[in-house]
Amino acid sequence: MWVTSSLLKRNFLVLVFLFIGTACSLPGLESEKEADFAALYPNIPMKGYLDLILAEESGSPDVRRSIDIVVVNISDQVILFSGLFDHDLYRFDEDQQEWVPIDEKMVYINDKSKLLYPEDNFAKLQDSSWATSALPDLVIEDRPVIVRVVMVGEILENEQPTGKEVGAYLDVTYEPNQ
Repeated sequence: MWVTSSLLKRNFLVLVFLFIGTACSLPGLESEKEADFAALYPNIPMKGYLDLILAEESGSPDVRRSIDIVVVNISDQVILFSGLFDHDLYRFDEDQQEWVPIDEKMVYINDKSKLLYPEDNFAKLQDSSWATSALPDLVIEDRPVIVRVVMVGEILENEQPTGKEVGAYLDVTYEPNQ
């Protein structure tokens, strides 16, 4: 069986494109946008400790209603959240290519800390999740706005703060009014 040089060149190019496509999709390679976000929370892991779940998925969120979120401790650690303001809100400004903080329209009156126990801790009847809300101060014009809700807590060991913070985020898309 004879192989022509054009067939070899074509196969070589296919392999090169496959290699490049695979390398670009490796988990360690982040986009500049995500790298900029990670720089806002240096040394705070955003995976493996908490899960943020949108509590209601009835179409596109409405700027007049809050974002209701269930926070779940998926780690084997106890995580402490301080009171009053337990989340941050951002949107990515496509024109400026930067993360912009969003003001909160909701007024919080609870100043109590919240402990989240590991999810498999049901035998002790302790909370492994809780619901919270956010109401971003947004104006939606002609294109969708993605709001990133960020939660950060602190790991406890032997009921004492360790100084090690962990977090998670959830992206919620607000569509322009129809």
